[in-house]
Amino acid sequence: MHVALVPCSTDDKDFAFRVTEEAMRAYVEEAFGVWDVNAQRRRLEKSFDPSTYSLIVVDRVRAGILAVEDRPFEIFISRIFLLPGFQRQRIGSTLMGQLIERAHAERKPLRLHVLVVNPARSLYERLGFSVTNSSPTHHYMEYCPTRLPG
Repeated sequence: MHVALVPCSTDDKDFAFRVTEEAMRAYVEEAFGVWDVNAQRRRLEKSFDPSTYSLIVVDRVRAGILAVEDRPFEIFISRIFLLPGFQRQRIGSTLMGQLIERAHAERKPLRLHVLVVNPARSLYERLGFSVTNSSPTHHYMEYCPTRLPG
């Protein structure tokens, strides 16, 4: 299986919304009680920045989206969503591993947030992330390379 990241363009916004809905709808409904299509589309419209988004392409098929914000004192993963048919195939683990290597190279913490109801939290914990804060709906997590041996 060949996994690649391809820069997004504004033409990829509909695909990004489709991936978000297919990957996250059940968790959003569980956490908030409803998936409001219009509100979710507005949220994506507001946050969609092709300079931070990449398409996750597996064997030449668009499989998901990854959005990473390079900030002065951190690397922030704002989205890593895969279509259901590509989940649980170690694609997310592979991409997270690449980001962890980058965090080590840049000596910056890698941060993200995850819905409390999303089982992806266990993946992040296996990769060395820890919860730094929580709200009723989200866990805020960090991988800090300076705290780890090596």
